[in-house]
Amino acid sequence: MPHSLQALLHPKPSTPHDPGSVARVEQLLCTHYDRSFAVSVGDMHNAMLALGMAMELGHNDEVIVSPIEERGLVPLSLFGVTLVPSALRYSDLLISDEHLAASLSHRSRMVLVPHTAGLEPDYEALQRATANHGGPVMVALAGLGTTAQDGHPSAAHAEVLVVDLGPHRAITAGQGAMILLDNADLFGRLLRAVAPEARQRAEGLPHPNAVNLNCPLPTAAAQFLERTWEEQWETLTDRITQTCASLRGPDGTFHTAPFATPGRCSFEAPLLCLADGATTSLECQRLQYFCGLPGRFRPKLSWRVPDDVNELLGSLAGEHEHYRLEDILRKHWPCY
Repeated sequence: MPHSLQALLHPKPSTPHDPGSVARVEQLLCTHYDRSFAVSVGDMHNAMLALGMAMELGHNDEVIVSPIEERGLVPLSLFGVTLVPSALRYSDLLISDEHLAASLSHRSRMVLVPHTAGLEPDYEALQRATANHGGPVMVALAGLGTTAQDGHPSAAHAEVLVVDLGPHRAITAGQGAMILLDNADLFGRLLRAVAPEARQRAEGLPHPNAVNLNCPLPTAAAQFLERTWEEQWETLTDRITQTCASLRGPDGTFHTAPFATPGRCSFEAPLLCLADGATTSLECQRLQYFCGLPGRFRPKLSWRVPDDVNELLGSLAGEHEHYRLEDILRKHWPCY
């Protein structure tokens, strides 16, 4: 068994109670992304709830989202916001800066930017597109493991990063998520939304708030990530190398955008199309949650779909078929 896999399955023994491990993991991520502040929480849903509370989102607000990604939508719906899909670029199915203005309005408070298939959006272009609409907060749903074209960690140019550390992620704590940012005021409001009173006092917040989500990253998860950090990066690097080598095989029908440059895909949702010139995505999902009816166990998602965006989405859904990378590799290279 490889050393890296042994470390993941059998991490070094740790003390049962080490409250400093959460703080050290937060500093680890701050250093990686060159950010001033980090707030760790129990999972991605907690992170989006915390952001909604800290930004005081409500019924009069709109959030721009990708129409093929569901992450973050349910927590945001609990604030009564209106979700507005943005058009996507055909080349890679990332949010299009050219068409973003069509989705924006004076009610826009947030642009939720997922890194579909591990690809890096053009944050500078997206921020220019929002400049005339009050500058809604740019929130990246990113994963560890990828790099931008300029060599910075993926999503380093977003205003706020939400990094999912849950299961099946490239670098994982087994559960949890982390919010990273430089805005001191928003950081304080996030602490009031999710952090225990002791953390709020330690950060110097006046009048700590005891009535909040109180959903910190579990100590055991922080310990696991801290103790397997290097081994997980080694495992990820090996997997990227193997995948790139496999895709350079004799079959020339693959479109390998996320894997053209080593390190550009985090393997958090790596999908690939077989058709020449096709695009990568999260299976497109046929925009299925547009039609979902609310019920006892299903929240109501309120949508505003601009006409030109609706036209682009309809064309997109009909033109592309998407396949899981793992399934394709196993079919063509059973030994993979």
